[in-house]
Amino acid sequence: MKPDAFFINTSRGALVDEEALVEPVYRTSTFVFTEERLEKWLQGTAGEEEIIYTYGRSRNPTQISLQKKIAALEHGEAALVTASGMAAITMAILGYCKSGDHLIYAQTVYGGTYNLMAHVLKDLGIDVTFVQDLTAENLNRAKRGNTRMVYFETVANPTLEIPEFDEIAAWAKKSGVHTVVDNTFTSPYLFRPLDWGIDTVIHSGTKYINGHGDLVAGVVVGSTAFCEGLRKKSTWTSGRFFPPIIVH
Repeated sequence: MKPDAFFINTSRGALVDEEALVEPVYRTSTFVFTEERLEKWLQGTAGEEEIIYTYGRSRNPTQISLQKKIAALEHGEAALVTASGMAAITMAILGYCKSGDHLIYAQTVYGGTYNLMAHVLKDLGIDVTFVQDLTAENLNRAKRGNTRMVYFETVANPTLEIPEFDEIAAWAKKSGVHTVVDNTFTSPYLFRPLDWGIDTVIHSGTKYINGHGDLVAGVVVGSTAFCEGLRKKSTWTSGRFFPPIIVH
């Protein structure tokens, strides 16, 4: 199936009326609990494919539909949409790193990402090493005992350099280090980093995934366990979502 047809036919929303040609937009902040749904929610016995919706800051059917479609396009298990590309980058990094940890990232990256790495992470107690060329030799030189992650972009912004994915992924797996890649410049239409052994992919949905210049959004794609962990943490803290009408 071609990517455009695949996207259209992939994963409709969990509460969608099957007779609706276009998925409805769920703008509600809260959801009604029947006795049966409440019992399942309290006992945690809902089926694996059944989501007990409670509060819009946690999950919403419109957002779930978008996440499933992007995850499918990237060949990932799950995805998590965020309020911006920088929100997606920050959440992915903090999903792997905490105070006292160290990460390696490519010298050439998007300006907002550079400032996050150079300034904000330092304040959080996370050390960063900039590496110009992400070769196995340079990565070995930069690696420490507390290195948790390597971060780079599919196509470097703004130099358009393309990294050696197979070499970086192989080194990371051998070294027990996670890999996070910004795939904004190519989108899953042209390249899928997860197929090359990368652990987690992020996007600024403001660019090619949206394509119309009329929204600010981000997305994290990876394992179900990783994305669900980020979702729970964001529910307890900032609440990552933009309005469902924009997702639609």
